[in-house]
Amino acid sequence: MKRLAATFIVLVMSIALAQPADLLPQRITEVNIEGADVQIETPISFERGTPDNITNHILRQLADRGYPFATCQIQSIDMIDGGDFSMNVICDEGDYVRISGVYMQSGENTQTKKSTVEKQMLLRRGTVYSLSDAERGLSRVNRMGIFRITGGTEHEIVRAESGEWYIAISGEDVARSSLGGAVGFSAEGNDTELGGRLEADLRNIWGGGRRIYFLWDALDENRRLTELSLNDPHLPNTFLGGELSWKSTGREHYRESNLYLGITWPLSFELSTELGLNFGWITPDSVGLVTMPKEQSYGLRTAIELNTMDAPTFPKKGIKTRLSLTGAMEKKQSTSLPPERLEDAYSLNGNYTFTAIRFFGIVGISEEIIAEGIIATTEEEIPQSAMSYIGGFGSLRGHPTDFTSAERTTVARTQLPIRLAPQSEIFPFFDIGLLHSTDWASFTGYGIGILTETQIGTLSISYGLSEGRSITEGLLHFGIRTSF
Repeated sequence: MKRLAATFIVLVMSIALAQPADLLPQRITEVNIEGADVQIETPISFERGTPDNITNHILRQLADRGYPFATCQIQSIDMIDGGDFSMNVICDEGDYVRISGVYMQSGENTQTKKSTVEKQMLLRRGTVYSLSDAERGLSRVNRMGIFRITGGTEHEIVRAESGEWYIAISGEDVARSSLGGAVGFSAEGNDTELGGRLEADLRNIWGGGRRIYFLWDALDENRRLTELSLNDPHLPNTFLGGELSWKSTGREHYRESNLYLGITWPLSFELSTELGLNFGWITPDSVGLVTMPKEQSYGLRTAIELNTMDAPTFPKKGIKTRLSLTGAMEKKQSTSLPPERLEDAYSLNGNYTFTAIRFFGIVGISEEIIAEGIIATTEEEIPQSAMSYIGGFGSLRGHPTDFTSAERTTVARTQLPIRLAPQSEIFPFFDIGLLHSTDWASFTGYGIGILTETQIGTLSISYGLSEGRSITEGLLHFGIRTSF
C-alpha cells in the first residue's frame, strides 16, 4: 500500500511539472481576418461552438457598419506554440447599405403607420444600416404599444426597383382604445366606504399613435381627481412628441388645478428628455381653512426618462425610471376681507419614479419606487397644498387614498407576479411608505392581487391590509377594462 501511494504521488508530481499541452486549457489566441477590418479580442476559450461564435461576432460587427449581407468562412484553425490555436477567417463584406425607410409586409402599408414606425425608430433617410440600431429601434416601436413586430425585432433588408434599401417588417396592430371602471370598498369598525373610478383611453386617434386619456377617480373621500390629456408622440415633420394635459384635484378645504404644455425629445432609443410649462391654481373653500390663500403659480418642468421595458403591458423584463424637476413662482392672495396681496414665493419640487421587473420562468419580481416632494422653497411655513400625499392602490396599498402627507414622501412597492397565462398573473405585494417633514414616519401595506383576461376585458382584483386592520377590514379594489 505504501509503494502504491508513493507511485501515485510521483505520477501527480510528474504531471504537474511536465504540464503537457493537451492538459492545458485550450485557447484561441489569434484571429486573422481577411477581407474585413474587424478586430476580435483574444484569448478566447476554445470550446464546442467557439469558431461559429467568432464568425457570428464578426458578421454582427459588419452588420452594425452597414454590411448586413456579409459572409465569413473559416479557412483554417492551426495549433501554435504553447498549445494555443490561431484561427484564419475569410470575409466578403457584400453590399454597403443605406436605409431609405420602412416597408410594411403585413398588408397594412398605410403612409401614416409607415411614418409612425420610422419616427419611432428615429430613422432618417440615408442612414447607414446598423443591426443593433434596427433592433433597438424596433424594440422602441413595441414599447409604444401601437404596432407589435413579429418575432420581437425580426426584420429583413430589401431592395426596391429604384435601388433604395428598406427595412421590411411585419406585425399587427395592438393600439386599441379602452374603457375601464373600478369600485373600491373598505370597512373599518362600523364605518364602510364605497368609491368609484372611470377611465377612457383612446389610442391611435387619427393615426400616428395619438392618444386621448380621461380619468375620474373618487375611490376615497380624501381625494376627487379629474384628468384629461392629449398626447402626440410625433409632432409634424419631427421626432419630437407633444403633450397637453389638465388635472384637477379636490381635497378637504381646497381644490388644486394644473395645466401643462410640454414637448418630449428622444436622445436615444431608450433615453428621452422633456421640457414644458406648468400653470397651477389653488382655490380654498369658502369655509374651513379660511387662512389658506388663493394661489397662482407659473413654472417650468424638465424631466429625463430611461425606458428599456420589452412591452407596454405585461412586460417580462426591463426598467423604467424618470426624474422630473419643477421650478415655480407662486403668487398668493389672502382670503380675508378685504383681500390682501401676499409675498411671492419660489419653490423647486422633484418627482422620481423607478420600476424594474424580471421574470424567471413564470415567477417574477417587480420593484417600484415613487418619491416626490419639496427640494427647496422660500416659504417659512409650508402650506398644506404644497404637501405630497401617499396612500391608495396606485401608491401605498392597504391604506385609503391620500390618507397622509408630508413635505417629502417615498413609497417602495414590491410584488412577486406569477404568470398564469401570457396575460394573466397573480401577485402578492408588500409596500413601505416613508414621510419626512421635520421628523420621519413610516407605514406598511400588504396583500394580494390578480390580473387576468376574460371575455369581457381585463379583470383586476386587489385586497390590501395594513397595521391595525383585521383580515375583514381590508381595502378591496375591483376593476375591469375592455378594449375595442
